[in-house]
Amino acid sequence: MLLGSGVGAITPMGVLNDGSIIIGDGVTDPTILAAFTSSTGALKHEYGGLEADVSAYSGLIKISGGATSSITDNSSNWDTAYTHSQDNTQAHSDYLINNGDDTTSGRITAAGFTTNIQNGFQFNPYDTGAGDTGEIRFLELAANGTSYIGFKSPDAITSSYIWTLPGAEGTPNNVLITDGSGNLSWSTVSGVGGMNSFTLAGDSGVNQTIDDADI
Repeated sequence: MLLGSGVGAITPMGVLNDGSIIIGDGVTDPTILAAFTSSTGALKHEYGGLEADVSAYSGLIKISGGATSSITDNSSNWDTAYTHSQDNTQAHSDYLINNGDDTTSGRITAAGFTTNIQNGFQFNPYDTGAGDTGEIRFLELAANGTSYIGFKSPDAITSSYIWTLPGAEGTPNNVLITDGSGNLSWSTVSGVGGMNSFTLAGDSGVNQTIDDADI
């Protein structure tokens, strides 16, 4: 085979290896690229191919460790995930469950979550009845049981609010207060204690004196 770049002399090229093709770079003479597995094979992974005959595959295709295979384990969930990936709204409201979690509720278990969008975590109501707003739960150690503490939204909200936490740790007996604009800060409660004492006059003639120690 004789090849030329259009600039230099025509040069001969020998027999190509099985699966190789001739390719040019627009500048120099065309060269050889081993892009296919064989003359009748598939395009290799490193050149954008699947490197496998996928005509008999059904569902998703997995490439792992340089090998292509059809996903067959838990295939119904993979197929559901593939279908939902075609619908952006559905993809955000459903989860791929592939670790033995609750496949009906959409619960997913992971070591941690990191997000860099403004509403990184949004908890929607789980039903339409009274008290059915989503919850944030913090569980106790597994050795102690399954009890938890948490927070949830009220059923009705007049407007959207975000509270910004203080940037430093408070001092003992401080409480969180708001400035009415969504900013929280630590403050010492005034007006409690330091009033010495006062006396309640009873109708029966028995008076009750209350001082700081009683508050």
